[in-house]
Amino acid sequence: ETFATIRGGAGTEFSDTATTIEVQLYNGSTTSNVWEVIDRAPVLFDTSALGANVVISAATLSLYGTAKENGASAQSVNIVKATPASNTALVAADYNIANWDMTQQATAITIASYSTTAYNDFALNATGIGNISTTGISKFGWAISADYTNTDPGNAGAVNNYATANSADQTGT
Repeated sequence: ETFATIRGGAGTEFSDTATTIEVQLYNGSTTSNVWEVIDRAPVLFDTSALGANVVISAATLSLYGTAKENGASAQSVNIVKATPASNTALVAADYNIANWDMTQQATAITIASYSTTAYNDFALNATGIGNISTTGISKFGWAISADYTNTDPGNAGAVNNYATANSADQTGT
């Protein structure tokens, strides 16, 4: 599919029980400017225990990296805002771009710098801090740079850029 078609698609797959989450931009063929996969991941936290009277001045969202590939169209990963239909279960339609506010919530981390053996810390900016709910669920998302900037990086054939991190379903998290 073209970049615009796959990015604006309705979504075809999801998992809310996987032990890892992934962001990805993938073209496995030798055909230029054709994309097979764009993955993005909702990252939700129950922050209701903070309470209504808490003022947040700084916050960091950390993801424990497990794997990466920094393909020909070097990318970065970033925290954005996701609004899935449910706080506890995903559906394929949650992929729909209408459920994503691609405004940066933190400074991006390049895939080249992304750690696969430690936490990757995303210091939330003012927008990200404002997205924290002190009385409910804080809804963030994780997206690869071409996706959150809506920029087709172009390609001259096979390209794979991805990063994975442990999910809440990973033992020990």
